[in-house]
Amino acid sequence: MGSRICAQMLEENQLSREEAVILFAICNNISPMFIASYIVHDTLRQDGLLLPTLGILYLPPLILCRILYTFQRNNLTQKETAPRLKLNFSIIDAGIMNGFEILCKLGGYIMLFSILLEQITFYVPQKLLQLPLCIPLEVTNGIRQISEEAFSPQLDYALILSLTAFGGLCGFAQTYSMVACQKLSMKYYLLVRISLAFCAFLLGYMIYPAG
Repeated sequence: MGSRICAQMLEENQLSREEAVILFAICNNISPMFIASYIVHDTLRQDGLLLPTLGILYLPPLILCRILYTFQRNNLTQKETAPRLKLNFSIIDAGIMNGFEILCKLGGYIMLFSILLEQITFYVPQKLLQLPLCIPLEVTNGIRQISEEAFSPQLDYALILSLTAFGGLCGFAQTYSMVACQKLSMKYYLLVRISLAFCAFLLGYMIYPAG
């Protein structure tokens, strides 16, 4: 949703293209509820890791955003404050339909990648080949697969945080569908997400014993 909002603000001239390029890669993160419930409580079963996990997943993007803004400061242009919109039923109807469109797109990609995951699992039975193909596809299934393998708890934690920070290939496709009309750079997005995934892996691996 963060990428969609950035694309809409760019379309409405509330953000410059340089700002949108920075923000759409930084703001597109997994929700805190998913992290708290599915990752920390259901998968890791260590509620004490909630705060470190949130810090690892949310602080690096903020720091990176500040750094990128510093380097791009001279290229950023100040946008005028957008006029206040009057609330009416046409706006409400448009918002509802827009919301349904977004949900259908996001849900559709989750279904497609889940089907792809099942196909890989069926046609590639060898675990050694199956895991690197399946885990990056989609966050929820990838986390489940990591937790089911006989890795150490420390490595499990680091891999789960890394995948969550990356967002999975499904997340990449979802993001592209949200920003395609504005032609924001997906290469830049991929580079940022890989950097954040690497950072999350290192931090997760280092702090786990303290958790």
